[in-house]
Amino acid sequence: MALICFAVNTQYCWLCIGARSVETVSTVNLEVVRRGMIQLTGDWLGPGEATVLLILIALATLGTVVLFLIATAGAIRRRNTTYLLLTVAIGLLVARSFVGLGTVFGAVPMPVHHLAGHGVDLSIALLVLAAIFIVDSPDRPD
Repeated sequence: MALICFAVNTQYCWLCIGARSVETVSTVNLEVVRRGMIQLTGDWLGPGEATVLLILIALATLGTVVLFLIATAGAIRRRNTTYLLLTVAIGLLVARSFVGLGTVFGAVPMPVHHLAGHGVDLSIALLVLAAIFIVDSPDRPD
């Protein structure tokens, strides 16, 4: 039976796939474990930091996905441009959370992470301002 487990040394958090039992993993020499595993996190992140950061980003992702689903239901129900703009802004928050996860796992380089993050922040600000402008436009009858 395959088992997914974590082994931590002083520098990295590693992911082991295919061990037969927990005892097998715990009694294996660290060098053998290193050869049989792939690195789970980016080089810039230690194992303690990785655990805390993964938990925080996972919770943020879960929260923004739930918020996005609620906003989507509201936008479908109201069929209003303002609701649509705000739903897209919340959807960008979800995308930003996935960029964060990709950075922690080493799939997204740090410069791309920062460019994407700040680009998303700017887009969210513009979408919210557009929604405010539409709601408070002078053309709109009271």
